[in-house]
Amino acid sequence: MDLKSLKYFVAACEAGSITGAAEACHIAQPSITLAIHKLESELDTRLLDRNKKGVSPTSEGQELYIRARKLLAQSRALVDHFKDKTPRPVLRVHLGITLSLSRMQDVLLRLQPLQQQYQLQITQEKNDCAIFVAHRESIPAGFAYQQLWQDEYSLLLPWRHPLADKDALAVEDLLHLVIIERSFCELAELWHQFLAERKISPVIAAQCDSEEWAWAMVAAGIGVCIGPGPAAETPWHQQIKSIPLSQIKGLPAISREIGIGVHQALSSGVDILSTTAR
Repeated sequence: MDLKSLKYFVAACEAGSITGAAEACHIAQPSITLAIHKLESELDTRLLDRNKKGVSPTSEGQELYIRARKLLAQSRALVDHFKDKTPRPVLRVHLGITLSLSRMQDVLLRLQPLQQQYQLQITQEKNDCAIFVAHRESIPAGFAYQQLWQDEYSLLLPWRHPLADKDALAVEDLLHLVIIERSFCELAELWHQFLAERKISPVIAAQCDSEEWAWAMVAAGIGVCIGPGPAAETPWHQQIKSIPLSQIKGLPAISREIGIGVHQALSSGVDILSTTAR
């Protein structure tokens, strides 16, 4: 059994067809077919079911697919380990904003191709950084820029909260609310200034340092929160009602634009900016 045959078999499983596997591996279809027949002969079992739509793994094929993926990944890691011992140059990435886990994953997926050339160093410091992930106004001059997300700040309530059913809200409705404070928020100073000007002293039930903690506490009924609402793919989306501050009489509309900036001297910057974010 050789790794190349396993590679072709995995490609067939993932493409769902011999034709798709051949295209993915940049070889002729007979090579894919021959490799799979060879594996089936060696293991004395049928690995793929063939039909008009393509191929799909049998139960034995599914088991081999899982094991083969791990083996191929280990072989690539082994090659990478011995292939090049030369240290990669450090590429500093400024993370100037606190992101939810799903958004952080999007950013890391953008940066992943750079790891072949550079040792990435993610930092909150700005010095000598070639990539910035931050508010648009924080991206330095001389950096190519692309917007990632536009967030409107909202009042976040658990659906069972009395205010969740009101047709219209005003700032007076917020005077006695118990607040979950997002202590990491870059725009928190605007909120504190607004409260101070109106001599409002809210009850702070908790302070949290991540979006997920804030959403979880709101969903659990610990308090309400001012900030971006949870995205549709998060488990809190169906548990929290988001009322944009612009719809609450007496409150200012607050929004933020998060983007990625890449120094124009970085040759791979175009690839990073062209990657689609969720």
